[in-house]
Amino acid sequence: MTAWLRKSGRYRDAIRTTLRAKSLPEDLVCLAMVESGFEPSAKSPVGAAGVWQFMPDTAKVYGLVQDRWRDARLNVFASTAAAADALADLHRRFGSWDLAMAGYNMGYGGVLSTVRRYNTNDYWSLSRLEGSFPWETTLYVPKVLAASVVMRNLSVFGYQNVVLDSPIEGDDLVVGPGVSLGTVAHACGVPSKEIEVLNPDLRVGKTPPSNEDSHVLVPAGKAPLCAQGLSKVSASQPPVERYVVRFGETLEHIAQSRHVTVAKLIELNAIAPGESVRGGTVLWVPRNESDRPVAVSLKSSEKPVVVVPAETLSYPGRRRLFYRVQSGDAVGEVCESFNVTADELRRWNDIDLSARLVEGMTLQLFVPTHTDVSKVAVFTEEQVQVIAVGTDEFFRLNNDKGRRRVVVSAKAGDTLETIGRRHGVSTGLMERVNRRDRAERLNEGDRIVVWTLEATGASPSKRTDAETPRNAEERSERSAATVSVRAPEPLPPLP
Repeated sequence: MTAWLRKSGRYRDAIRTTLRAKSLPEDLVCLAMVESGFEPSAKSPVGAAGVWQFMPDTAKVYGLVQDRWRDARLNVFASTAAAADALADLHRRFGSWDLAMAGYNMGYGGVLSTVRRYNTNDYWSLSRLEGSFPWETTLYVPKVLAASVVMRNLSVFGYQNVVLDSPIEGDDLVVGPGVSLGTVAHACGVPSKEIEVLNPDLRVGKTPPSNEDSHVLVPAGKAPLCAQGLSKVSASQPPVERYVVRFGETLEHIAQSRHVTVAKLIELNAIAPGESVRGGTVLWVPRNESDRPVAVSLKSSEKPVVVVPAETLSYPGRRRLFYRVQSGDAVGEVCESFNVTADELRRWNDIDLSARLVEGMTLQLFVPTHTDVSKVAVFTEEQVQVIAVGTDEFFRLNNDKGRRRVVVSAKAGDTLETIGRRHGVSTGLMERVNRRDRAERLNEGDRIVVWTLEATGASPSKRTDAETPRNAEERSERSAATVSVRAPEPLPPLP
């Protein structure tokens, strides 16, 4: 209680002023005390944040912006106004401040269902009934009331000598978008920490990229000096503009199109290590001199390779596009972005819809011609090299061992192991290529794929001890066997 009372000096008067202006009991300031101890940066394990511990969805209902640039829940003044509106709504619904405070803790729906289930609207009766409110809510309302009693009777409880923290107040200053708090501090002639304490809602230490000006708090009396200093700084800054990241677009793509480094984009936007920049995120990018976007040129040799199922597909009235999967992408997001169904996505790409999409996969999509894909990073057929799985071109692309893919005809009684020995190919590779067990007896004439280093088998220098004849009789048997084996034949192209 001592710590809470000391910290209450920072915001107590400002909160009471807002409550009074909205015709609410000023003692509701103790609800913020119980929620957070007047700590603007307080966060709960379930996602609540700020002095009033707003959950994300509730905060949106009451107009508190939350994105990578700003979390208005951490702005004491904005969140106090929102909390006052929320409490006023709860009081109008229940007509009781006890139930209104319970609803603030456990949610309106929870209180409503409890009242109906136990058929009483008396908070104190409900708090004594088995299985009614959660235990946290049962203790919550008495805590707020107890804190209010203490705050109104400090000497009775021995707190009359607690020294309150100084009020955290400032002047409102209108600044342009993309201004760093460090720049504001420099213009004011104060340490950066002082400006950060006044503006905890600016998550990355900059005003957001917006078409409108932003508001920041500066130390009282510093606004005119700061405005003058900022006008000089803004004139010397390189021009930037806001950019909405397209679905599937990476920082590398944006940097290439703007002719800057990824490091520069990270610096401009204060992107944290490991932070994922998803579609819809608003960033600062260097301004193009031309109104036209800069095209990313791809030489034919630089075209990314896309492997697709062997089945040939054609859909009149649709165009084929390709999308490179990014970390965190889900099937539903991809389908929504391209106006296609999940079953179509599965059929076009031979994928399992219950499995995760792996970063780096490239999906082919046959998109209706009227679909707007301007907000999605895609490749057209002209920008990629399409290769069907299982074709000669596919195997040439994936042949990194310098081998040649040929087909041989098995003799009766042959196994993958014996054929592999004859051609200097490991048994493991024979199994992997032919999808059969090494000990399985093959029928005469079975066509077996061999990835060999030579067209007619392994050279003597590459034979294993098991392949080396031990005597003249064995050499004779090997010679006779070799004559009866057909030479490897190149595999014909797949249809």
